[in-house]
Amino acid sequence: MSDESVHQIFEQRIFAEPGSSVYAVQHGDMHIRGGHLVYRFELFPLESRPINQDSARLQPSRLLAAESRIVPFSSRSDELARLASWRDDPAPGVSVMLVHGPGGQGKSRLAAQFAVDSAKLGWTAWSGLHVSDPTTQLVVAPGDTGASLLVVVEYAERWPTDDLQLLLQNPLLRRPQHCRVLLVSRPAESWWPALRHRLGKAGFTVGGNIALQPLAATEVQRQEMFDTASDQFATVFDIPAEAVAAPEHLNSDGYELVLTQHMAALVAVDAAARGKAPPSNPVGMSAYLLDREHDYWQKLHDHDQTIRTAPNVMARTVYTATLTRPQPHDRAATILERIGIATTKTARDAINDHAFCYPPTGSDLVLEPLYPDRLGEDFLALHTPGHSNPDYSADDWADTAVSQLLTRGRKAEAPPLWARSALIVLIEAAHRWPHLVENQLIPLLYSNPRLAIGKYSEVL
Repeated sequence: MSDESVHQIFEQRIFAEPGSSVYAVQHGDMHIRGGHLVYRFELFPLESRPINQDSARLQPSRLLAAESRIVPFSSRSDELARLASWRDDPAPGVSVMLVHGPGGQGKSRLAAQFAVDSAKLGWTAWSGLHVSDPTTQLVVAPGDTGASLLVVVEYAERWPTDDLQLLLQNPLLRRPQHCRVLLVSRPAESWWPALRHRLGKAGFTVGGNIALQPLAATEVQRQEMFDTASDQFATVFDIPAEAVAAPEHLNSDGYELVLTQHMAALVAVDAAARGKAPPSNPVGMSAYLLDREHDYWQKLHDHDQTIRTAPNVMARTVYTATLTRPQPHDRAATILERIGIATTKTARDAINDHAFCYPPTGSDLVLEPLYPDRLGEDFLALHTPGHSNPDYSADDWADTAVSQLLTRGRKAEAPPLWARSALIVLIEAAHRWPHLVENQLIPLLYSNPRLAIGKYSEVL
């Protein structure tokens, strides 16, 4: 064989007709199902998402989003040390580790801090995203992996195990000398043992798992966490920190979660700024923050005339977005029409107004959910008839909305594509709200068992 043939260069040309998509990947695999990528990689967001101070005062819940990182990351030194030890193991190849814990325990903040720390040491940081997280980015990988690659996969429990395996087996992850895949999930007992067994059989290194324990175990720790968070929130609201008093019930059950402490601090600051008394329990805090959302919609509609969508319609749109998570515009319009929120003529206004209130993170995606997840789940529960909270009125529309959203009316038809996300969110909310189990999940699964199988249709 001549030197000329050894160094021969091949050229590939790809042409796409208008309206079509082209997927291509170098040095790796690409898995497509039903015309969509099964998963993709994106650069991990190492910088915090900026929050406008005026917007935060109108919508305090924005300050609780993990991406805002308003409250400085603290503690978790033992967990970071374990993650660093796993990352820095000199053995080459791919290694997988799991971080798990209940919603609000600080998993996302821990993963983000670990990604930032790793990037400072020269690691490339990617996010692994499933097809159920729609995007406008039609790329499998966002660039060169470098010599050392960290991949963070959040909501890992929501992935089908086969799809996680496809991601982990991609040759892209074997191009760097070292690759570490950090899975982040709420539960671990239902899916992790099976995946761990499969990974072991396939020759993967498994770095174990970290079950996040409560940071605020003692009254002193809770007070310190509350003070740190309230100081940061007080700065945003431009009030003196000493004007904010810690609630007397800070040491009660339910306040061991990081998110609950931050919610307590935020509600205390907002109430102090408005001259009101804060609520006395976690559900009351959620209801308080949700009332601030309703107040925001009302102000934009009645006084500022910034949006056309009436507050009750906005509430239903937020309810839907929390279930479906972000969607492409055309699909979002179909969803809103499907469950009676809007007509073909009014869907655009509802979508645009919702995007004004909840700016999408993707350039061509809409229906951004209400964050943090736990607050969104409480909104679903309080908006759905059957709860016992007398201070929050439910909407009778929500009694049948979930069924309309997740089913097609005929048992023989596969559920729509967004049903997977909606069902998972509903199940997570039902862990803390029994009426969602009795009035929604049980009747829904009993009459539509196909929902439990996990086969979803691409047809809208």
